[in-house]
Amino acid sequence: MRVLITGATGKFGPILASGLQAAGHEVAALIHSKPLALPGVAEIPGDVTRPEDIGRACGGVGAVCHLATVKGDRQKFLAVNLGGLFNLLEHQRAQAAPAQVILLSGDNVLPIWDHPTAGPLAETHPCLFVDDTYGLSKILEEVMALQYARKFGLPVTVLRSSWIMEDKRIFTLCDPAKYGMKKYLPPELLARLERKEAFRIVPLDGEGRPLRRNVIDPRDLVRAFLAVLGQPAARGELFQVAGPAFSHRDLAAYLSRKDGLPVHEVRFPDAFSFEIDCSKAAGKLGFKPAYTVFDTVDWAFSGNP
Repeated sequence: MRVLITGATGKFGPILASGLQAAGHEVAALIHSKPLALPGVAEIPGDVTRPEDIGRACGGVGAVCHLATVKGDRQKFLAVNLGGLFNLLEHQRAQAAPAQVILLSGDNVLPIWDHPTAGPLAETHPCLFVDDTYGLSKILEEVMALQYARKFGLPVTVLRSSWIMEDKRIFTLCDPAKYGMKKYLPPELLARLERKEAFRIVPLDGEGRPLRRNVIDPRDLVRAFLAVLGQPAARGELFQVAGPAFSHRDLAAYLSRKDGLPVHEVRFPDAFSFEIDCSKAAGKLGFKPAYTVFDTVDWAFSGNP
């Protein structure tokens, strides 16, 4: 099958393109600002905000993996995140034989991290985005995509992925300088950080328990796309995909066994554990994660071959 990827030059895009090629698919990429430069991938210059570019790129494709998005740009998120998806869906609606559209969403549409939850979060849980335009746009994208599936019968599937740990991002989850963690540090650890001493932290909730969460290995997310591609049972459906839940304490200990960095536990009184329920993907698609967070750490230390 010929598969088009939008947003292919992001961090996950090249991994998905290579995975699709390895599975025997022909891959094309809609390229906006920089080349993908991946052997065998047809690059099609264009912009998702221009309907004519979408139409040109979709010629002859059986499926579109829609990754195109912007983060942290309040001026562009409506035009790119929502307008781009709208252009893609409108193009497919006009086709006699529409291509399958697989939209990549994220678990930041759910009340994770900054809101207490009771039990695993399933696809039916009410959305409550983190306070940013990206999370809001993903909620609106999910609704739009599924409306086109229900109203017009388009073969649309939404993959709601946990945080993708591409490259060496897994190293940052216990990094005191990342994601606003600095504000929680006690004075002695803050002084060490300002002296540029290297250490890791284990975030604890208000009751002193290590925080738990899910992420996803990029190789598992590729497997999820392949499980959906051409699958009739995936039409008009939303599936959550994530790796097994883990404790930050266990992750920090595993990382430090690799490189010897010291670990300190720090209380985050307004942070909460969460767990993503992926039983629907397991039941309908037979998809289960093959990689734990520790496998992802090993992959990152190996240089992501």
